[in-house]
This record gives sequence, C-alpha cells and structure tokens, in this order.
Amino acid sequence: MPQEAETVQFPALVVGGNDDPLFPLVELLELGELIPNGRTNLFEGAGHAAYYERANRFNNLVADFLRHGHDGARA
Repeated sequence: MPQEAETVQFPALVVGGNDDPLFPLVELLELGELIPNGRTNLFEGAGHAAYYERANRFNNLVADFLRHGHDGARA
C-alpha cells in the first residue's frame, strides 16, 4: 500500500474511525501522510463503517471536500 499511496496525484480524503478493528489507526494515519495531497479525518468512537456511524458528519465532510478541495476541507 505505501508505494501506491505515494503515486496518488490528486487531493484525497482519508476517513476512518479510531475504533476500526479492520484498519488500524496507525495505518490510517500513515496512509494520509503518504498521499502527497492527502487529508486525514478521524471519527472518534467510530469503527469500520464510520461513514454510516457518523453519516451526517461524513456527508458534510465529503461535500465540503468536493466543493473546496484539499485546502478548504475542514476536520
């Protein structure tokens, strides 16, 4: 995964829950750091389905990211 992440050439939003049993927090943070235009957002208390568990926050985050890109997305 690290080799592929470094080749991403567009803004990327990395979203995950800090209680995800399938994708460890350290790997999520690493992925966000490896992507040149990556931005990481953690959902406290959410698991693997953070997009579902925190649907309103997730939807607002993605909509803002799509509107404003990497520089305009807010955590």
